[in-house]
Amino acid sequence: DGSTESYLFTVFVRPVSTDASLKLFTVNGEPVVDGGLVQLDGVNDFVSVVAQANSVYAQSVVVSGSTGLQFGLNTVSVSVTAESGLVAVYQVGVFYPDVADASLKLFTVDGVTVADGDAVDLAEGTTEVVVVAEATYGGEVAITGGTDLQPGENSLVVSVTSLDGLNTAEYTVTLNVALSSDTSLATF
Repeated sequence: DGSTESYLFTVFVRPVSTDASLKLFTVNGEPVVDGGLVQLDGVNDFVSVVAQANSVYAQSVVVSGSTGLQFGLNTVSVSVTAESGLVAVYQVGVFYPDVADASLKLFTVDGVTVADGDAVDLAEGTTEVVVVAEATYGGEVAITGGTDLQPGENSLVVSVTSLDGLNTAEYTVTLNVALSSDTSLATF
């Protein structure tokens, strides 16, 4: 019959999503934020990460760096690829302590860095010094000496106990208080 009919359709085309945000981001079951820090107890060298994209149209959510953690600060990353191909990366620091370590990451006397076996020369009349000692992985630190100093040699001992309580280390510094240069007689 050769007749034709025309139909008019309105088609809605959804714009491509550029949403690469996260709806959910947890490490070991605790909520975290981009740039945050998680402190581990030193038992496991891995973390459990849950990351869920905000958009149901996201192409992918990829977690990296959550296993094989090294002692110290590690970075766990979550990469979200939006439907449009836009990529956003979210990172959290994960501090994995060596619970058996009894080392010092910071040891200063009066603001000067020192090490085990060092000697520090001090001015005549010095009776105390400011000692800062910080364990590398948060073990217990005890300081003996550094106060009630006498002219001549004085011992400063820093004892560190590892987080697990099984290892200890001692760091000794000699504090040399200058002897008096006064050669006059007090009485005769």
